[in-house]
Amino acid sequence: MWLSGLRGRRPAAPALHLLLALGLSLATALGDTVSWVGGGGNNSWDNPANWRTGAMPGPADDAVIDGAEPLTVLFESGSVEVKSLQCENGFSLLGGNLALTEGSSWVQGALRLAAGKLTVAGAGTTFSATGITTHEGADIEANTGAQISLSVLQKINGDAP
Repeated sequence: MWLSGLRGRRPAAPALHLLLALGLSLATALGDTVSWVGGGGNNSWDNPANWRTGAMPGPADDAVIDGAEPLTVLFESGSVEVKSLQCENGFSLLGGNLALTEGSSWVQGALRLAAGKLTVAGAGTTFSATGITTHEGADIEANTGAQISLSVLQKINGDAP
């Protein structure tokens, strides 16, 4: 047995510290689910008080917006990358750049694409909107094998499809 050579000695503390550090690094790399709580007094994506962690979701995170009350989350500016977005409510892209990079993303409420850019990137990455979608001029891009589905597209740049 490999422990027999230790003769009652404890494993070295540096080895234990290394294992803990590796575990923490792995947890950070895997990201987190960052949930919407709406405590910021508005529906703005970029208000940290609207997110359970007190910070906006980042590149290693899944953003989850699931409220019992009807609401529309407003993405107005900035450049944000998240792994995925799961939104049971409405979502308005009014400016800025939102990139979805992994897994399945969706909006179940009304989707308004007014300005800015929605990018879905990566093989196997998908975005679907199952509620009414209105496109008013935002750029929409699927690349590197990603797919976008807007099943109830009501308007394109103000005109019916």
